Amino acid sequence: YIAAPENLQVLVGRSRLSGTGGKIISVEAVIPYPSFNAEKIRNDVALVRLSEQVDYPTVSLAEDDAQSEMGTIIGWGVMDTDFPVRPNAIRQASITVISPELCEERLGLDFKPDSMLCAGRLATAPLSN
Repeated sequence: YIAAPENLQVLVGRSRLSGTGGKIISVEAVIPYPSFNAEKIRNDVALVRLSEQVDYPTVSLAEDDAQSEMGTIIGWGVMDTDFPVRPNAIRQASITVISPELCEERLGLDFKPDSMLCAGRLATAPLSN
């Protein structure tokens, strides 16, 4: 399932869902990942093109030759699967974004660089096969 742009809006400039202020911006296009698979829920990420430009924080991705760098994740996502309630205040955290090469080296077959982004902490030594 890919949402139709005319059915979507983005709220910017507000850190609390129950607050006031901010601006609602319409969506021009939803661009799904090329190998999105709704049946298996794989590659379920998309770009959303807005009808106007806004300034907001983004996740920075590691360069191909970088071991790692810091990125920022932001959202109202569920933090506890046993209690799936979205928080009222937006959450933000700094994370280490790790290059696909390093992640694949450390995680081996468990990491699929064509459909995964690697972030967090890795073991200090490669896993043995």
